[in-house]
Amino acid sequence: MAYVPMKAEMEQVGRRLSQWQASLVLVLSCSAVLAILWIFSLSDIFVQFGRTGRVLAWLCLAAVIAAAMWRVNAIIKRPRTVLGVAALIERAFPQLDNHLINYIQFASSPNPSVFTEAYVKRGVPEWRQINIEAMKDRKAHIRANIVLAATLVFLVAPVFAAGRTWLVSLYRIVNPFSNTPPVSLTSIISVEPGDATALQGGPAILTCKVRGRKGHRVAVDIKPADTEKTSYDLGKITSGDIEEFSYRIPRLATDTEYRFRAGDSPFPKWYKLTARPPLAFTRVEIRATPPAYTRYNPRVFDGMAEEVEVPQGSRLEIAALCNLPVTSLVATLKGEIPLPFSPDQDRKRWTGEAQVMSGTLLSLTACSEFGEVVENPVKLSIIPDKEPVITILSPKGKISLPPETTPSVQFSVQDDYGLAEVWIERVPAGSAKQATGQVLEKWPVSEWTFFKDWLARDLSVDRSQPLVFRVVARDNYPFGERRTASAPVVFEPVQVESAAKKEAAALAAASATLGKIIEMQRANVDKTTKYIAAIDATASENWLDLASVQETIRKLTGDLLQNKLNPLGSMTVPVRKLYMEEMPEVVAKLKDAGSLRGPE
Repeated sequence: MAYVPMKAEMEQVGRRLSQWQASLVLVLSCSAVLAILWIFSLSDIFVQFGRTGRVLAWLCLAAVIAAAMWRVNAIIKRPRTVLGVAALIERAFPQLDNHLINYIQFASSPNPSVFTEAYVKRGVPEWRQINIEAMKDRKAHIRANIVLAATLVFLVAPVFAAGRTWLVSLYRIVNPFSNTPPVSLTSIISVEPGDATALQGGPAILTCKVRGRKGHRVAVDIKPADTEKTSYDLGKITSGDIEEFSYRIPRLATDTEYRFRAGDSPFPKWYKLTARPPLAFTRVEIRATPPAYTRYNPRVFDGMAEEVEVPQGSRLEIAALCNLPVTSLVATLKGEIPLPFSPDQDRKRWTGEAQVMSGTLLSLTACSEFGEVVENPVKLSIIPDKEPVITILSPKGKISLPPETTPSVQFSVQDDYGLAEVWIERVPAGSAKQATGQVLEKWPVSEWTFFKDWLARDLSVDRSQPLVFRVVARDNYPFGERRTASAPVVFEPVQVESAAKKEAAALAAASATLGKIIEMQRANVDKTTKYIAAIDATASENWLDLASVQETIRKLTGDLLQNKLNPLGSMTVPVRKLYMEEMPEVVAKLKDAGSLRGPE
């Protein structure tokens, strides 16, 4: 049937119409993409987009391109009906006078009438005279190409004015994931200290090095964690060389962010100063273990608040805790080598040991990774292990050793933590205290107190030389040999002849004293009788003189009574009675008489 070739021609015309429409949409879409790219690139020169801004611009471009591709694809793939194409042709070429559309409709009828068959047989001779190219909107296509060319010119022209700046801006928009910075007239070379940790409460100096265009200003933004951002102008660039600008934070109270801004330098980076507290000890615990021989229990001390009072030789287990990690920690006793400590995994807690024998101060010194040094003095009170105390109870000082008499020494020894052994030794007369003598007898001791009444039974005594003994004690002090010696106990031997002469001389002296007492008493009695006879004329001083003489008589009588030679013999008892009773009474009455006046 004649309809088949006409249908193929209509489909071919429909495809050409879709191609013309798709090419027009594609050219306009390219112009839109180039225009948007131009706008974003120009904006990047002035605004200097960050990565987020560039990604958003790229997504916008990608969305326009995707929409254009979808639209072009939809136009090309959209099916056009034969009648629809015929209608478009009839509209474009009115001279067809609907013959084309009537022909297609009649030719496709399944049951044509005689009239329709005759109409179809006639055909559409006017169709062969139609130029389908005339249906293309050439003006629209020309305008679209002009717009595309203009956008290309606008996109390329800035290269001649901005050069590399424009090319970098285009590249940054097209490839938003690149790290290429925008071209600027001024750039920040370096920032110190960058991201760092600084001492809380101390000053912080911020410095940047800048190179750029003369006249561009440099500023710093400070944003503490607890306050709003503050900007400070640091001056302006005065030359094309590298210049340095600084700002001093007088007191860093908390974590602080900061950044430097210089002219058109892009993307000023924020840095952070982390405030750290000053290095300090937070706890010092000292466990003191006294030596076993002291029998004291271990104790725990607060090394930051308490005085550590321990027996001499105690071992101190020290645990020190700091508020920050430290690189080293040592303990130092005056005059001794510093004792190193061992850290835990976090390097905040350190432990060590020290044995204290003397001193008043234990110094703990810690050093942090930032070079800070902190010291914690621990007051020490060392309880010394005193030497044994030896007391000679008898004899006191030098004593004569009569013939056939055995020397004896009574003594006691005491120690604060217990004795180990005690011995008595004989030393030559005049020996130094450090001299070693002959040990006569030794006693092992395990108590705090030792008492002994020692008698030299089996001692061969040379009666011509003094005998010198010394008591020596050693306590259980474990840190070295320590001995304590008493003062010498001296016995002076007495010869027989010498003893007789001394006894005779003592008896003669006692006899002379007795004669003196008798004469003084006789004279005092005579004066008393005389004063009584003239009692009214006797002054009180006379009675007091008599009382004083009577006191002297009583004292001399007491010396005779204490004499071991017993010079009074059988008169000792009645004289002792006079000494105890009558003599004090006489003295008292004489003193009373001296205190009276006139007729009294």
